[in-house]
Amino acid sequence: MDRYTDCPGELEAHLATRTPEWASSICGVPVEEIEAFARQVGRTKRSFFRLAMASPAAANGAAQMHAALCIPAVTGAWQYEGGGAFFQQLRDLAFQRIADRGPRRDRPDNTGARSIADRTHSDGNAEALRGGPPVKAMLIQNTNPMAVAPEQTLVRQGFAREDLFMAVHEQFMTETAQMADIILPATMFMEHDDLYYGGGHQHISVGAKLIEPPGECRSNHEVLQGLGRRLNAVHPASKCRRAS
Repeated sequence: MDRYTDCPGELEAHLATRTPEWASSICGVPVEEIEAFARQVGRTKRSFFRLAMASPAAANGAAQMHAALCIPAVTGAWQYEGGGAFFQQLRDLAFQRIADRGPRRDRPDNTGARSIADRTHSDGNAEALRGGPPVKAMLIQNTNPMAVAPEQTLVRQGFAREDLFMAVHEQFMTETAQMADIILPATMFMEHDDLYYGGGHQHISVGAKLIEPPGECRSNHEVLQGLGRRLNAVHPASKCRRAS
C-alpha cells in the first residue's frame, strides 16, 4: 500500500476504530458474512470485483464505487493478472469509429460540427451552444429526451419552439415523438443486423437480422445513409452500402 496507494496510514488509523459490527449496523449484512467475505478476499491473491452499472446510479454511488475499488488496492490484487476490479469495457474495444461519427473537432477536415449537451437545444444561451447559432433542426434516434434529459421544463420549451424542425426516428409514440414534426418508423432489434458490446466482459455479440421489418421501417444506419446521399455528404459513413 505504501508503494501503490495514497494515505495508507490514514486508512489504517480509520479502520482501527471500525469493526464488523459497526459495518453490519449500517449495511444490514450479518457480521458472520462480513468476516467470511473478508477472509475469502484476503486469502485469494487474484480476487476480482465486477462492478455493475447499478452501483454508480444508486444513492452515494460514487462512494460505493470508491469503496469497492479500494478493496483490491488494499489486498494488492491489482498486481496479478486476473485480479483487481472491472466496470466497463467500451474503451477496450478498438472499433473504428470515424465511420459513425462526424469529423472530429481537432481534425483538419473539421466542418464546424458541434457537440452539445442534451439540454442545450432548449435554452439557447451562447455558452450552452458553444458560441454557435441556435439549433434549428434536429434528428433524434435512440433516446427520449422529453422523459430523460435534465432541465425538463427547458426541454419542453425548446421542443415547443415554432422555429425548430424536429424529426424523430422511433418505434413507439414516446413523449419526444409526440413533439415531432415528422416521425420516421424505426426497426426493432430483430429486424436489422447489429453488434452488441458485452456487459462486463470482453466479448462482442453479433445480432443477425431475423425477420423483415414491417412497412417502411428503417434502421438507424439506413436513415443516415439515405440522408447522406440526398445531401451529397462527403463522409465515409455516407459511402457505405448494405450488401445485396
